[in-house]
Amino acid sequence: TLGVRVLLFAAAFAVAFAYFGGNFYAFTKQMPPLWASRWAREGEPPHVGGRPLTRERLLRFAWVFAGLIALLFASGFASRWEALIRYTNGTAYGMADPLFGLDVSFYLLELPFIQTLQSGLVGLAFLGLLVLVAAYVFVGEIGVSNGRLRIRPSVARHLGVNVVVLLLGWAWGFYLDRFELMLSGGGAVYGAGYTDVNVVLPVLWVAIAATLGLAGIVAYNLFSYQLRLLLYGLALYVVVLIGGLVVAPMVVNQVYVEPNELELERPYLERNIEFTR
Repeated sequence: TLGVRVLLFAAAFAVAFAYFGGNFYAFTKQMPPLWASRWAREGEPPHVGGRPLTRERLLRFAWVFAGLIALLFASGFASRWEALIRYTNGTAYGMADPLFGLDVSFYLLELPFIQTLQSGLVGLAFLGLLVLVAAYVFVGEIGVSNGRLRIRPSVARHLGVNVVVLLLGWAWGFYLDRFELMLSGGGAVYGAGYTDVNVVLPVLWVAIAATLGLAGIVAYNLFSYQLRLLLYGLALYVVVLIGGLVVAPMVVNQVYVEPNELELERPYLERNIEFTR
C-alpha cells in the first residue's frame, strides 16, 4: 500500500505542478515590466529581500508557489489510494444493472476512482482560475474603468483556456452523474426511478451537450473576442441547468409521479427487487 500511495502522490504532484507551473509561467509573461508597475520607485523595479524583483526572480517565486500548491493537492489526492487499489484489482460480480447493463463491480470498485479523477481535474482548474484571477487583479491587469471591465485580450485568452478545462471537467462530471442514478436513494425505490430515467437521465445528456457547447463558445472567444455571444451562451447555460436539473424533475415528480406513484414506480420497484436478490 505504501508503494501505491507514493505512486499516486508522485503522479498527482507531477500533473498539478505542470498545470500550476505552466499557468504561473504564462502569468509572469503577461505582466507589464516590473519597472513600470505600481510598486516601482523612480523607474526602478520593486525590491523584495533587499534585491530588485526582476522578472526572473518573480518566475522563481512562481515555481516555488506552484510546487507548494501541487504538494497540497497531491497530499489530498494520495489519500484516495484505496480507491485506486479497488479500481485496479476489482473483479466482475457477474450481475449487470438493469439500466446501463454494467456489472455491479463498476459501481462499487471502478466508479469511485473515476470520480476522484474527475473531481481532481475540476479542482485543479477551479483553483487555478481562482489564483490567476486574484493575481491579475492584484497586478492591475484586470479592473474596472469608467464602469466597464478592463482586461487585455491576451489575459482573457489565458483565463479562457482554464475555463475550457473547467467546463470539460464539468461535462465529464455530468456524464458520470448518469451512473450515480443507480445509487440514488431519495425516491420510492433505491436506485433509478421513473423521474430519474425519464427526466433526469435525458437532461443530463442535455447538460453534457450544453457544457461542451459553452466550452466551444469560450474556445471561439480565445481567437475572436465576442463578449455578447459569450454572455448569451452563459445565460442560456444557466437556464438549461436550473430548468433541466432542478425545476423539471421537481415539477414532474410532484405533478405527475406522486399522484400515480404506485403505478409508475412499480416496474422500477420490481426491477430493484430482482436486482437485489
